[in-house]
Amino acid sequence: MIASVIIITTAEIGMKVLSKTISDRYLHTANLNLFHLRGLSVRLCTTPTMLMLIQSSDSNSGDKKEDKTKAKLNKIG
Repeated sequence: MIASVIIITTAEIGMKVLSKTISDRYLHTANLNLFHLRGLSVRLCTTPTMLMLIQSSDSNSGDKKEDKTKAKLNKIG
């Protein structure tokens, strides 16, 4: 019983790690070959992170907006 739980948990963790690795490699390649050439970059965000980024760009104005947005992006990673 305990062995089956450990095997299932390990398999689920392995699938998530593999999926994340494949996604990261795909986005890295897309950024290098497509987006960086145009001065852009793509990344995946959770919904709360995206809402925070959108709200910060809507509520600020001018140079302060860019500084605060950069600070928030650095904080998020």
